[in-house]
Amino acid sequence: MKTILPNAERPPASHSIAEAAPLIIEKENFPFFAAWITHPEVAERRQKEQTCEENLFCEFYRQFDCSRIPESILLRITADSCYRLSINGKEAGFGPIRGSAALQYFDTREIAGLLQRGRNEIKVLVHSPVRENFTAVTRFPALLAEAPGLFRTDETWQVSLCPEFRRDVPVYTMQIGFMEMCDLRKRREREYLPAAALPEPLPFGALTPRDIPAPEITECRPEKLTAMAALPAGDAPELSRLAEFLNHEQWTALNPEDFNGKILPSGNSTALVWDFGKVLNGRIQLEVNAPAGTVVDVVYGETPYREDGRLRAAFPGEFYRFTDRYILDAGYNRIGTTLFERGFKFAEFIFRNVADAIEVIDIRAENRVYPFRQKCFFRCSDERLNRIHQQCAETLRACTTDVFTDCPWRERAFWINDLLVENRTSLVLFGATPVHARALRLAFSQQRPDGSVPSLCPMPKHENFVFPATGLFLVLMLMDYYRYGGDPETVGELLPKAEHLLEHFNTLLDDDGLIGAAPGIWNFIDWSFELNGYSFNNCRESMTNSLYVLALRALVALAEQSGCPLKHPPEFHLAQSERTAKAIVKRFYSPETGLMIDDVLFHSEKQQLPSLIAQALALLAGIGDAAVREKLKNSLADESLLKPELYSYSFVLQAMARHGMIRKALEIIRRYWGRILDSGYPTIFEAGVHQFGKEAFGGAGSMCHGFATAPAAFLPENILGLTPAAGGNGKRFAFRPALGDLEWAEGELNLSADAAVQVRLTGKEIRLTLPEEYSAELPDGRILQAGTHQLGWQDINRGIIS
Repeated sequence: MKTILPNAERPPASHSIAEAAPLIIEKENFPFFAAWITHPEVAERRQKEQTCEENLFCEFYRQFDCSRIPESILLRITADSCYRLSINGKEAGFGPIRGSAALQYFDTREIAGLLQRGRNEIKVLVHSPVRENFTAVTRFPALLAEAPGLFRTDETWQVSLCPEFRRDVPVYTMQIGFMEMCDLRKRREREYLPAAALPEPLPFGALTPRDIPAPEITECRPEKLTAMAALPAGDAPELSRLAEFLNHEQWTALNPEDFNGKILPSGNSTALVWDFGKVLNGRIQLEVNAPAGTVVDVVYGETPYREDGRLRAAFPGEFYRFTDRYILDAGYNRIGTTLFERGFKFAEFIFRNVADAIEVIDIRAENRVYPFRQKCFFRCSDERLNRIHQQCAETLRACTTDVFTDCPWRERAFWINDLLVENRTSLVLFGATPVHARALRLAFSQQRPDGSVPSLCPMPKHENFVFPATGLFLVLMLMDYYRYGGDPETVGELLPKAEHLLEHFNTLLDDDGLIGAAPGIWNFIDWSFELNGYSFNNCRESMTNSLYVLALRALVALAEQSGCPLKHPPEFHLAQSERTAKAIVKRFYSPETGLMIDDVLFHSEKQQLPSLIAQALALLAGIGDAAVREKLKNSLADESLLKPELYSYSFVLQAMARHGMIRKALEIIRRYWGRILDSGYPTIFEAGVHQFGKEAFGGAGSMCHGFATAPAAFLPENILGLTPAAGGNGKRFAFRPALGDLEWAEGELNLSADAAVQVRLTGKEIRLTLPEEYSAELPDGRILQAGTHQLGWQDINRGIIS
């Protein structure tokens, strides 16, 4: 690709940047004296009709004086549902982080460095979709801000609706919200009025200080221009049909190497497609000099849609329309999403109505992700496994923003069932971080009076995603978090909620002690079932019951290890787990086949189904006697059983590792994750077993999905053999290495700047180095203290693990 800017002026391809008003993490809440404010027309309509027009942008404005500039001035600020702050013309930051119906987060920002003596001005652009989606709790555009001694939001502020943003636009996706349609020529038409203060009671959740650090922001430039085309002059008949129009527009290919940064008027439209080389989550910015009225359509994608290199804008149904539109003012323009974040690897720009030459000055993107720092590193004799391990790490980074999300491109949603894998793999790779505690708190903040917890956060009022398995996953996730991070304070806060959650499941038990699916609930466990025509809705199955047994035992172990009390004595929960475990064998286990067999609907017809997930979960829960478990173990290698998708293969890999089937587990990773590696894509796909990559889910499959990263945890935990030991208070590891079919493996776990656990395995010996104050427990109970230890394989497992 020819550079757009001359080499001497061109910035680096990728470099870190920071917001001008740094974020500060406060432990204590802040007593706001400020009022929530909105536009007077919004306030009036809500008062009369209890409604509000959708997709509103408002800019709030105030001037204030500073006689002197102190070293520190903290601004606390939040909005419904997102804001962009500028002070004295300097863009200062975006926020807030997502909350739930119960929690409204506010940011604390240091603004002293942006102030000047005398007159200052603050502007805050606020957007509220009003229509609920999967990423924000939204009611109407409103702002709350306070800088003690300087200003606070009240009726002295001015506010204008923003006419440049068109309101009646299609959704970008149902989960994310609306497309952005901005006519930059209309920015001068804003009309400011005195803001309206909102009366009590306020509809917002409890004000809560931000509990995670600032995002890691990287400014990235594309690696290459992959496609250029001439398109006939014209446009979609209406905005609602734009995405479909973009899919089918006639393209005449041009040579990307001929692009010199200029687009000349020719009577045609021009398309440019750039590849950024990695999956990004954030905002794209294009700087151009152009005549007024030039239309620019932007399409975001993970991979080209056709051989001509275009991206797919519209997908079946009305839920996915991955496009924004901008109409340019005369002269210099900087376009790109104003407040919204988009996920993409490729970006397509189509220039229409080109009346005069357009100069493309620069294109860049801000990648905004959680500031993870990798602590666990794995290497082995199989280079493909090494690359898969790092591919999983890259996927988790791309999927974690203000919380763990499913994917950057399609939904950006916090699905709590996805957290099952994302929580554990990120704990192994990056250690316990504030985003782990935040994710668990956010999930439990939606707990209902009956104890159940929705599977999506925030969950729109019109949805009812309450997957039974997800609630049980939450208890297992809390246990994983404590094992890797300690943090008795968070565990003490959430353990009563976890016990209340299990009390909810107790009400679903039948006379035999088994859980039956509640009517009207989507009994989702893994996509492998739905992708093959199966449904467990209104069916009794073993998998939820095995998870119930696991969750009860995890609850008791968590209380014992953390020292946090339970409402009921441990014996109460353990007795129930034993009762259900026995009932599982009686109801679902077939002595003839040696398999767990579940009731299922196949295209609405009732059938019975043995699946690999059911066998794995029963093994992990310790269901049955030794003879039953031996048959269940053998079933893990049965290729005739319905296989899970990548997501729930996490359970199968765990069961294989627990029962000494390391070689088979590595074979599975090479087979399914290796196929994704061979595709050349930098991240892990949503589907890779029954469907594959972009072709999955009707062509809308995600190519960067956090719940598919199980190998990131499996390899360090089961090859290097390092896991936190029960009751070790973070200072002791269980050490159970296994090479499988590898010639060698090695890795380290960085505990601090100058302390690390190191492991080196070969076919002949094992070397383990432990820093001061750390120890390791061998399978036979022996404890190794700090220092370097040379061991033989006979010291570890007597050849049991292969």
